[in-house]
Amino acid sequence: MRSTERWVGVRTWPASAKWRLSRNVVSAGGLSVCAHIASPTAHDLFQRAITESGPCTAPLPTLATAEGDGSAVAARLGCGDPATQVSCMRAQAVADVLAAGGAFRPNVDGSLLPQQIPAAISSGKLNRVPVIEGTNHDEDRLFVALQFDLAGKPVTAEQYPALVQATFGSQAAPKVLAAPTGPPRRTGPATRRPPTSSSPSLRTRPRRSRPSPPTTTARSGRP
Repeated sequence: MRSTERWVGVRTWPASAKWRLSRNVVSAGGLSVCAHIASPTAHDLFQRAITESGPCTAPLPTLATAEGDGSAVAARLGCGDPATQVSCMRAQAVADVLAAGGAFRPNVDGSLLPQQIPAAISSGKLNRVPVIEGTNHDEDRLFVALQFDLAGKPVTAEQYPALVQATFGSQAAPKVLAAPTGPPRRTGPATRRPPTSSSPSLRTRPRRSRPSPPTTTARSGRP
């Protein structure tokens, strides 16, 4: 499935950025923030960027790969004819489109993203603004639950190493598997749990209590 307006959702951000000073988004939105850091179309449209759990190191598909994935989804919905593909897809129910699968994310199209985000950052071809990048602690527990536990097939200890390697690759998998695991540890007033494999870089710190403001007693009459 081809379109001249690829990744319309991301393309609308530069227009809205004209009225905003910073970007702060989580997960898939965080990845979109990274895309704008690397996109020449967003030059001078924002002053700061904060991204959580949307790593700027994540590889993105090429335009050809994204179009192939879109065509496969369209074919599964009976919209394989290029001449009627757009109108056919618009006629599909949302539930059917979601059931057809497919991954929808930015792609390296040569315009919005001329190159992969890590390559843009390492080469200095990026929008130079202050950036905070972090990862939510244990965020991927949600996706593990959706993909495995709620589907009636919880991950076993025997399956875990292969799943880690499939997710992070053969080079990074040993480091992920060597990360600390076990029961929660006491670290003062708050309890921390070991991070999941998807989010080892950021831990939640206990919130410090603030002193109460001084109180004043109202007086009646003249001083």
